[in-house]
Amino acid sequence: MECTTGWACCVVDNDSHDDSLASLERYLSGSGHLVESFDGFKDAGDRIKSIRIFRKPGSTVVLVANRINAGFAAANNIGFSVLDAVVRPAFYWVLNNDTMVEPTALQLILTRMALDARIGICGCTLTHTEPAMLVQAYGGVRYSTLTGKGVHVGEGAFYQGPVDNQQIESQITYVSGASMVVTHEFLEKVGPMCEDYFLYNEELDWAWRARGMFKIAVETAAVVHHKEGASIGTHGTQRSPSLLSDFFQARNKLLFSRRYTPLQYPVVYLFILVRALKRLKEGFPKNTQVILSVLLGKDEPDPKWFVRRVASKN
Repeated sequence: MECTTGWACCVVDNDSHDDSLASLERYLSGSGHLVESFDGFKDAGDRIKSIRIFRKPGSTVVLVANRINAGFAAANNIGFSVLDAVVRPAFYWVLNNDTMVEPTALQLILTRMALDARIGICGCTLTHTEPAMLVQAYGGVRYSTLTGKGVHVGEGAFYQGPVDNQQIESQITYVSGASMVVTHEFLEKVGPMCEDYFLYNEELDWAWRARGMFKIAVETAAVVHHKEGASIGTHGTQRSPSLLSDFFQARNKLLFSRRYTPLQYPVVYLFILVRALKRLKEGFPKNTQVILSVLLGKDEPDPKWFVRRVASKN
């Protein structure tokens, strides 16, 4: 994000087991960046394996290698802390690794945020990569605390240009974590992302905690293309539903409801049961078993679910 030294980017590698981090290091070393080590965060040694900073005039890239995969929120929180120590930015842009960004996107978002000091988080138009320009969401999600269901606002339309931002903002509960710009003030006052969820509902929890303090906004003129589900294995019509995704979707809906809307918890529970039966009807009995295990109290995923599977019904 923009800071006194130009632009800084932090890539947090969540204990990947391929050559991705080494490839980034080779690319940066070959593009004129000078590398230096960073020995801060010694108290986070159980999580962080290494931090390397690549610098050239106007550009700073920080590569963080985590020892463990502690989830989406934990990785982002580490990124916030590292960037704050290295460059102290005024804004943080949380961006999924399965996205492609239009060149004007960030500037459009920052311009939108400059118009209203109350804005703490701002999203943008997210489009699918297949088919191209099919809207995934105009920035955010409308979430029903009664049913535990979230609806991407604008999903299914083909993007033909910006729509009324205020109209979209009146509909969304939270900004999608695939692309959201957050102010330093928001992070200081609301606090870091909740790490209890591991995957899904972190953005909802963040927005819920910010109620009455900050405005949640969107800039629909800014476009980011999102290959939704590419990281967790839910992207594409030829894949069976991800066991990991179904586990965390069910567990985290219950977790959020129990924490913030306990009177509606029984209804959320019932809707998750219906989802389990739907998976059975669709021909995915293992997914049904996973969701039912959550309803019976299972709180930790099976490590096998983190391994990508070949497309097939189970």
